Amino acid sequence: MLQGLLAAGGIILIGFVSMPDLSTKIANLVGIGRGVDLILYVGMLALGILGLSLQLKFRRIEERQEAIIRHLSITNQQVIDSKNDA
Repeated sequence: MLQGLLAAGGIILIGFVSMPDLSTKIANLVGIGRGVDLILYVGMLALGILGLSLQLKFRRIEERQEAIIRHLSITNQQVIDSKNDA
């Protein structure tokens, strides 16, 4: 999903670069003076969303690693205990 949004954003930016008057008209509609300012604001918003998305993804990966390590640790301890009992 994120890749699709990034691709769509890239296509929109290419359109704004090829037709700068369009970005200025859209910026004026939303109350921003220049099209470049609109592009910068949207870009900063997109980078913020991307940063949050990556942070959440890394958090999920860390939680998975923690669960795997916990499982391996418990399993190893059970193996060691069973060898000591024998």
